Amino acid sequence: MDQVFRDRTDKLFVKKVAAFVAENEQRARELALMEKVVRVKTAFSMLGNLVLRMKPLPHGSLLGAR
Repeated sequence: MDQVFRDRTDKLFVKKVAAFVAENEQRARELALMEKVVRVKTAFSMLGNLVLRMKPLPHGSLLGAR
């Protein structure tokens, strides 16, 4: 009887630990994705600030001509 109890508790323990690890791995992936989003948002913001500081091209310039 004691061995049956140990076997069942061991199986339950392994199952609970596996679920805990899987949940934390998912949270780690979500956190990594959020960090990437923040980096991209920051990069776009910096790019937008640079564009706003640029002077317009003179009319007839090579880049503006078509």
